[in-house]
Amino acid sequence: MTSSCWVPVPEDSPFPLHNLPYGVFAPAGGPPRIGVAIGDHVLDLAHALGDDDTFARPHLNPFLAQGRERWREVRARVTALLTDEAARPT
Repeated sequence: MTSSCWVPVPEDSPFPLHNLPYGVFAPAGGPPRIGVAIGDHVLDLAHALGDDDTFARPHLNPFLAQGRERWREVRARVTALLTDEAARPT
């Protein structure tokens, strides 16, 4: 897996590109939803992968119920987003 991520990740971070944990977070003024930690940041999956309303929910269970193949697909898409300079927010 490539290590060239456009998100700044501190050297000692427990969440580099090869360890992207899923979790539920609540953006300021918004409802809880699913994201993935990268460095000191959270990638909002409801926004980044807007094709599946599963990520707009306040818990991981519906995503986990989609199974291992879907998890792999999402992980690949997230990694591609985080390593593609064209996906960098302006």
